[in-house]
Amino acid sequence: MLLGPDVSSWQGANIDWQAVASSGRSFAWTKATQSTNYTNPALGHNWPGIRDAGLIRGAYHFGEPGNSDAGSQAGAFLAALSRFGGLQPGDLVALDLEAGDGDLLEWAIEFLGRVKAESGVTPMLYSGSWFLIPHGLSADPRLSQYPLWLSSYTAAAPPIPLAWPCMALWQYTDRSVIPGIGGPVDESYFFGSTDQLRSLGMASPTQASTPAPSVTDQVVTILSVIGDMTYPDGVNMDEQAPNQSVPRRIFQRQLVQHAKALLGA
Repeated sequence: MLLGPDVSSWQGANIDWQAVASSGRSFAWTKATQSTNYTNPALGHNWPGIRDAGLIRGAYHFGEPGNSDAGSQAGAFLAALSRFGGLQPGDLVALDLEAGDGDLLEWAIEFLGRVKAESGVTPMLYSGSWFLIPHGLSADPRLSQYPLWLSSYTAAAPPIPLAWPCMALWQYTDRSVIPGIGGPVDESYFFGSTDQLRSLGMASPTQASTPAPSVTDQVVTILSVIGDMTYPDGVNMDEQAPNQSVPRRIFQRQLVQHAKALLGA
């Protein structure tokens, strides 16, 4: 389990991120933008400072659906990050949605999709059930592709809205006291490892360029393992399969074909 704060201009532009890291925190979020006309004045300090301290870093946009369209706000968010070095492998992004009227599902889907398409990073959605449910954001399956950062200041982990199988982050308090940050601050849990958290952020060039193995490759790998277990002495591939009248290579190819048929490939 990992811990980390999220900050905005309320915490000022003099946070000691090295002290935050030394306190045992593993990650930190900073507010970047709000609507299309506001950039956090502390972003230039926080964005590089979090990374320089060795923390996994994230940036969030405070959405205001009543002010402008989702695409414009997504563009303003990414442009602000670009001015301060942009996104690097492992960096996280999120939409903070806790303001607005009526059904906000399509606005949220457009913002999240635009950020993903333009940055290559799948953004998280931050909110609480108190806001998600009345604004049409709790059950649509399209939301499940965007990890949930759920706010709930409760002693036990909160129920998960229907659209998600689990929550990625749980913001459990707004009263945490952390060395290096003046005054109480929001803090969240991540129930996993640092590698798992980084995997939710920007992929490294190696990750991005490595294609997923094909069905055939996966089946062959499985059959190779089975073959190694069946023939531990490494007999020649052309030897007869047990109780079969065909060479083992042909026998294995037939198994691959049957497996692919079962998988619908």
